[in-house]
This record gives sequence, structure tokens and C-alpha cells, in this order.
Amino acid sequence: MARLARQRALPTVVGLQARSDPAILYARDLVQGGYIGEVLTANLTTVAQAVLQRGPGRIWQGVRANGANTLTIAGGHAIDAFCAVLGEFVELSARVSTRIPEWQTQDGKPVPVDAPDSISVVGRMASSAEVSVNVAAVPSNPGGNRMEIYGREGALVIRADGSLNIGPSQVHAGKGKEPMASMPVPSKYKVAPEGTPAGPAYNVAQAYARAADALRGGGSFDVDFNLAVQRHKLIDAIERSSATGRSVRVDPT
Repeated sequence: MARLARQRALPTVVGLQARSDPAILYARDLVQGGYIGEVLTANLTTVAQAVLQRGPGRIWQGVRANGANTLTIAGGHAIDAFCAVLGEFVELSARVSTRIPEWQTQDGKPVPVDAPDSISVVGRMASSAEVSVNVAAVPSNPGGNRMEIYGREGALVIRADGSLNIGPSQVHAGKGKEPMASMPVPSKYKVAPEGTPAGPAYNVAQAYARAADALRGGGSFDVDFNLAVQRHKLIDAIERSSATGRSVRVDPT
């Protein structure tokens, strides 16, 4: 699909809306602009609420082969936001496991589960930054999302109580020996229509607004089929590393 769209010069859009979150856009520009200097290391923690009792519309997600699970959904969105800020992985080692092997139907019937709910990744980015990622779904008190980025001249933290693709996220930064302080996101990064409700709708509206602006000739919009292919290559690399117990190279294109 991506190749056909390129051949026909067709614009495309996919649902990786976390990278349209105003805080992610702002953090990306801070890093690319050298606000914290060369990035040395970074880490991402994404801990979501495990849903252990499900109806027929969601119980199928317990089967790993069906492809919709903690790695591909909560993890996929969060890792994409991580890459939006820092660039792409070139090498990684990963462990992917199922720590909760049973769910229940709405009437209490146990259902075996092999979908992953605990993912750990260590790797190197194209910038040479060394990074780590931990993604999990837990039954109690999930910690949300936290991205920490450490550079030669400062540090940057992006935090969201809920999912990064939903937001809202907050940015904190500190340079040199200065303490970490809140960095309010400038209004220029907030392009969703006035009155857009907070929650799941907001970053989707942000993505639509950015895509529409690009279609009108107002700039580029990289949240397309090419990015989807790139992200699935990364997910495949994580699964391959876990299956083989080896570090693997990642095609960054």
C-alpha cells in the first residue's frame, strides 16, 4: 500500500496521533534545536491498565497472532512518540513476554492468553544515543507514561498520566545544574480547532489539522503509510530479538 501510494503520489494518513501531541512536537523541536545538547541517553516507561475481563469485542486481543496487544497498541503509540522526539532505532535487544496468561469473559469463563503484556528494549538510536524502553500492562495502579532524555547540557522529561497517544502531556526541563522546571507548551503547537475536547479526541484533531495544513501546501506531514511501515519494521525487530535472544539491526528507513 505504501509503495502504491508513492507511485501514484497519493497523500496518506495513519493513526499515530501521539506525535501530533503539542508536548511531543515541542519536545522534538527542543531536542533538534540543541536545547539540551547532544542526547546521551534516554528512557521511556509506559505502564497501562490491564483489562482482564472482556466482552466479545475485545477478548480476541488475548491471541498474540491477532496482532492487537500491549506491544502493538500502547507500546506502538508510545514508542512512536519516543522516535518522533529522538529519531529512529538502528539496533536493539528485546524481551517480550506474557505475565498474565489468563483473562475472563464477561460471564467469568477463563480464557488462555498469549498476547504479550511485558516488553523491555535496550538499543541505540541513529544519533548514537543509548536508550531503554519498558512497556507493560498491570492490574493495579498503572504509572502512565514518562520519557526522560539526558543531554550534555541538560535534561528533558515528558510525562502523561494516561496514554501518550491520548495526552495531555507535560514537559519539564533543566539546563546545567538548574533544577527541573515546567516548560509550558507554546500556543503555536496547538493547532486543533478551538473547543476540541480534551481526551482521546484532542490528539486526533491535532493530527487532522496538521494533515489538512500539509494538503493545503502549508508544510510536510510524515504520519503516513511510510511511517506505518517503518514502525512495523521496528515492532518486528523487537519480536525477532526476543525470539532469538540476540541483538538485531533495524532498518531506519
